[in-house]
Amino acid sequence: MANKIQFKRGLKQNLPNSADVGMPLWCTDTKELYIGTGTGVIKVGGLEDGSEIDYSVFALSSDLSAVATSGSYNDLLNKPTIPTVPTTLSSFTDNLGSNPTHTHSQYQTKSNLVTSISASSTNSQYASAKCIYDLIGNIETLLSEV
Repeated sequence: MANKIQFKRGLKQNLPNSADVGMPLWCTDTKELYIGTGTGVIKVGGLEDGSEIDYSVFALSSDLSAVATSGSYNDLLNKPTIPTVPTTLSSFTDNLGSNPTHTHSQYQTKSNLVTSISASSTNSQYASAKCIYDLIGNIETLLSEV
């Protein structure tokens, strides 16, 4: 024969003021579960002092917007505009207003890749490479003099 575990049970009006730690107490009339603390009893789903949780502070699902319960982007109100990402470099715009100072042809590409610079190279052509050149000078000339 299987063992049977039973909770201490009865009417809520007969609920004891205290019960052993961890002892479950079931109110047969209100269908509430209490647990003994050793010095008292607390309602499961209630607060430690035995009081009820005030559920009125929580929003009702009927008060929430559709996206709060669906999680669907389609239910979102005031959606931001998400731009389409171009698939080619030539499709990008500079967003510099009506008088852009740079064009895409000025950016480094495979065809205009910098492989060498000289004293005649300008900062506007190859700013970072020219900076390094200016710092170290014409290293080939210096080395040939050694």
